[in-house]
Amino acid sequence: MLEFGCNTGSSAIVLATLGAEVHGVDISAELIEVTRLNAERYGLADRIHAHHVPDTRHLPFPDGHFDIVSCVSVLEYVPEEILDAVMKEMDRVLKVGGVMHVGGTSNRLLPRENHSRRWFIHYLPRWVTGNARIERGVAPWRVRFGFGPHYLNVDRLDGGKAYLTARAAMGSKGWKMSAFRAINALVQAVGLTPGYFTPSLSMTLRKLPTSSAP
Repeated sequence: MLEFGCNTGSSAIVLATLGAEVHGVDISAELIEVTRLNAERYGLADRIHAHHVPDTRHLPFPDGHFDIVSCVSVLEYVPEEILDAVMKEMDRVLKVGGVMHVGGTSNRLLPRENHSRRWFIHYLPRWVTGNARIERGVAPWRVRFGFGPHYLNVDRLDGGKAYLTARAAMGSKGWKMSAFRAINALVQAVGLTPGYFTPSLSMTLRKLPTSSAP
């Protein structure tokens, strides 16, 4: 699998421990070195392969190379002017039938940016801030359709049960779990999933043959 934006390798270590062979890419050479050191520290150097890729519009892998692409808290940091190209490149390296998972990305629908905790920054047009690099989230429909029309949102296939199970495993309980269940029931009725509306986007997509686009 591909860990897109592997940072220091923490997610790659978890994935490799679960049995995956992980190729991690990052634009930072320093972070790639830390990923390699962490892989060695945990005895996973044979399962984690770290690649410094300064321009992720050009990944060093052939078409359809990966079964899974994981992208956690990354897309909101990709410059807007290259985001479409980067997402198309992620699609290129994922095999037909493979899974694209995007999680942890700040949701531009909501009034508060999830990382900087700044209010209403999502709603400011870019000309207001000029060339300043202001953290903004990504719209959920950009994640849903930005990789191409030939993807199925598999979060819907079980009525959101896997999503709710994951939220519980992450420590959500009480009123939070009740809220997640209520949101799930509402959005499933209109063909959406809870990950569209939470502060951090969560979406799992399966790549279909282009002739089978929903």
